[in-house]
Amino acid sequence: MAKKVLSMVRIKQIIMLNEGGKSYREISKQLGLSRKTVTKYILLFNSTGLSWKEAKLLPDNDFNDLIQNQETPEPDRFALLEKQFPVMRSELKRVGVTKQLLWS
Repeated sequence: MAKKVLSMVRIKQIIMLNEGGKSYREISKQLGLSRKTVTKYILLFNSTGLSWKEAKLLPDNDFNDLIQNQETPEPDRFALLEKQFPVMRSELKRVGVTKQLLWS
């Protein structure tokens, strides 16, 4: 499915509900969106460093530019993998354990 850009009204609803204490699952159910979409826009908003009170005073064009110019924060994948190296090294020393087996 193609990535669809939400309207500013929908994005502001997501942020407002999140600030109101709703969980991602409740927001997605209430607005009829996927949890992944809800998570994406909340993370984008959080990476701006603004509070909801400051953000809701911005005009839609400025708010849109602010959200669209942020990149989705992604965990450092290599650091997560690197933590597994000692475990993999010790497992590979065992009889019958292969890289393919560890991969699966």
